[in-house]
Amino acid sequence: MGRVGANHVLSYYRATAALSASTRYNHYRALVALWQLAGKPGVPPEPAAPGSTMATRQALTTAKPNGAVDAAQAVSREAP
Repeated sequence: MGRVGANHVLSYYRATAALSASTRYNHYRALVALWQLAGKPGVPPEPAAPGSTMATRQALTTAKPNGAVDAAQAVSREAP
């Protein structure tokens, strides 16, 4: 589990997109437990709503070094 990263989790979510939202959330909760057992910092990316790309955007923006922010994240911070 130590070698599994956010990109693997996002790939898994894409592969299981046909599952119901509650099932995907239960899988997320299991991934959180595994993430903690592996000693990884933080939590894995959350599954997005069907048809949404939010999980992908979150993973990409949190992976940027030195607090760099992309345009999509900057826009979401400005919205009230």
